[in-house]
Amino acid sequence: MAEFYSRNNLPKRIAQPRCSKIVNEYKKEIQKDGSVRAVVSGKTNIYEKIQAGKDDCLVYNILDRFKAGDVSVLNARQGEYGDFTEAPKTLAESQQRLIDAENYFNTLPIDVRNEFNHSVIDFLNSVGDGSVTKRHAYFTPPKVVEDALKQNAQQVREQEQIVHNVQGGTANE
Repeated sequence: MAEFYSRNNLPKRIAQPRCSKIVNEYKKEIQKDGSVRAVVSGKTNIYEKIQAGKDDCLVYNILDRFKAGDVSVLNARQGEYGDFTEAPKTLAESQQRLIDAENYFNTLPIDVRNEFNHSVIDFLNSVGDGSVTKRHAYFTPPKVVEDALKQNAQQVREQEQIVHNVQGGTANE
């Protein structure tokens, strides 16, 4: 039976040993029988490594830098926004998409492939920024892309219809 904890019924606390500031560093070493073993190669003071970045992480120091005019301190990393529902979820899916892109690239006319130095990577980089469609009016995306665009448009229409029904008071509850 499940046990529920409360202020009066706390879970059992287990004391943990204090950790050492010094940790072992390991390296691989091949033994005479051909097996690989990890052997101690040195020691590192992990506490010093952690404390080395302390000043960069203190909120007061960050705000002081911002007050001094350094706006880059708040823009350390830009967020990524987008619909990633169709993004590959495994390495195999990613590899398959690259293979599909390479197969598509190989079906393009030779003069188009020559503009990209016969490199599928250069081609994909230019497709990502849209410059390939600006240079080639005859460029049409593969059928997979067309189908995805149509499906996305259909989903948008369905969502707009749901919003319209909810705003009109005809939504099913």
